[in-house]
Amino acid sequence: MKLPHDIVELVTTYIRVEMHEIGPPPGYDPRRIYNMYAQATANSAEFLAAVAAAVLPAGGEAARGGARLVWELLSVDHFDTDRNARAMLIAGVRWARATRRPLVPYEMTAAFTEDRMGQGIEG
Repeated sequence: MKLPHDIVELVTTYIRVEMHEIGPPPGYDPRRIYNMYAQATANSAEFLAAVAAAVLPAGGEAARGGARLVWELLSVDHFDTDRNARAMLIAGVRWARATRRPLVPYEMTAAFTEDRMGQGIEG
């Protein structure tokens, strides 16, 4: 599956803007995120595998941006059914906790579930 060549930078900027950590930088166009909707919904498993392969090696904030794509383009249900979506979510939550960033509701649910199961999610 072909993703934008700058997917890591794109989702990192996207999560920063969405979380109101920065204003949209010059040249940032959120339509680039929404333009991936058809691709994401045509084959969600393949899309999530490709996004995870790109963002997980880059680290927490990029992974958090990848998880935000799941929320934005697909459904939070994928966090329970797709291992790549779940991996991005967990990596993103761990990064957010380690850097003391606020969590959004779907991240809080994941953190609570992991903590209750005794698996820990803290960085």
